[in-house]
Amino acid sequence: MWGEFLFGGSDFGRPPVPDPAGLPASGFAGQIATAIGTLGGGNAATVAAATKSAAQSDAAGVTPFSAFASDPATGLAEPRRGVPAEDGVVVPYGLFANRNAAATSSGETAGSWARDLLRGLASLAALTPAQATSPQDFRDLAAVIRNGLKSASAALADEAGALGLTEARLEDTRSRHAAVQTTVQSQLAGIQEVDLAAVLTRLKATETALQASYSAIGRLGSLSLAQFLR
Repeated sequence: MWGEFLFGGSDFGRPPVPDPAGLPASGFAGQIATAIGTLGGGNAATVAAATKSAAQSDAAGVTPFSAFASDPATGLAEPRRGVPAEDGVVVPYGLFANRNAAATSSGETAGSWARDLLRGLASLAALTPAQATSPQDFRDLAAVIRNGLKSASAALADEAGALGLTEARLEDTRSRHAAVQTTVQSQLAGIQEVDLAAVLTRLKATETALQASYSAIGRLGSLSLAQFLR
């Protein structure tokens, strides 16, 4: 439907990311920047864990996602939106802003392609020449960022593939429904759009034949055995 937010689950009247323009100044971006600012002295793994924790957080003031999308009782628990394809069969097509739909993220991941993408971009934005003064830590953290973005890319490809299969399935369903509709319309037309003159002619012929049959049967009933044998 026009005017609906596609990544918000059933909360399609409100944006799943309330302030996209404010992402650089959001709580999760601030936490990532603070963690990366401490890089050095062999703490790359600790910094990476802190950036992942920030990306995984659903706490108000930290997550960039809406309260509905971040609530375990609503957005985090509800199934994907779907469309009935036939009796008892619903084809899911819905996507979520803060969690995967059909894909499963693996490797260096915060749990979903969206979180991995935001984590990677926020981490890159927080890097400054100061972090390069610790070359090994910088390389280790860069590897984490790279692997996280690769995970996001792979999960996005899986989501795109699943949506392609859904599209093909719905197109097949649409074609079958169109064929059934055409058949039903043809049968209905055969009932509603009959040639009345031809039908009346056939009915008249049938009536004449029935009257002749009734007359013959009536005459048989009045015959005696002697008349019948003659």
